[in-house]
Amino acid sequence: YFRTNETMFQNAFLSTVFFLSVFYSQRFLDYFWMTAIITLALVTTHLLEHNEQIKTLFATTKNRNAKFGGALIMMTSISFFGAYQWAHINTTEMEPWKESSKKVSEIAKTDEVIYNASWDSFPFLFYFDPHNRYVTAFDPFFLYAASHERYFKWWHIGAGDALVCGKEHCNEGESIEFTIKNEFKSHLIMLENKKHSILKEYLDKHTETVSKSFDNGLVSVYLVK
Repeated sequence: YFRTNETMFQNAFLSTVFFLSVFYSQRFLDYFWMTAIITLALVTTHLLEHNEQIKTLFATTKNRNAKFGGALIMMTSISFFGAYQWAHINTTEMEPWKESSKKVSEIAKTDEVIYNASWDSFPFLFYFDPHNRYVTAFDPFFLYAASHERYFKWWHIGAGDALVCGKEHCNEGESIEFTIKNEFKSHLIMLENKKHSILKEYLDKHTETVSKSFDNGLVSVYLVK
């Protein structure tokens, strides 16, 4: 039986691995519900086509529409629940950015460059403060394609490295605040406290060159002197 269904077992194993990998994705909610619905549809289709017991059950059941309707309701419920969770979490995440963007708008001049340590924070920042520009707005791949050197500088800053250079490993380089001010032409830094805890710790220590302007526990704003 195993040999005749070897391909099926291999596909099932790979599907399980990829499905479980979704839980470790940074954008878990973006992928989980679609993956869950597709997986459920594929499994149901396979069982209806190849499982004799299931085929017999459906063949002998008088109200087959009720069975298909039940499966449809289940998949629809997963879809609506996923959409609700996604909307709820993203709405909750917006509040800290609203507060920090308000603070930035009070400090920054119109069309000023804001150094955002997280590229995926751009939608929140631009939504609440569209009058300024931001260092990254798309996947860092585009920054890497445009300039390897600038990408690695951005990467070292986000990691909170004491030395910043245009290479993957730095034996010598400039400070974080110097690079932000001179390379990225910005004097305002916005970061997520949890995601960039090492960078935050670095900035908190260097009070002679950086001052904290705002911190709501989730998002912080720093001013490079």
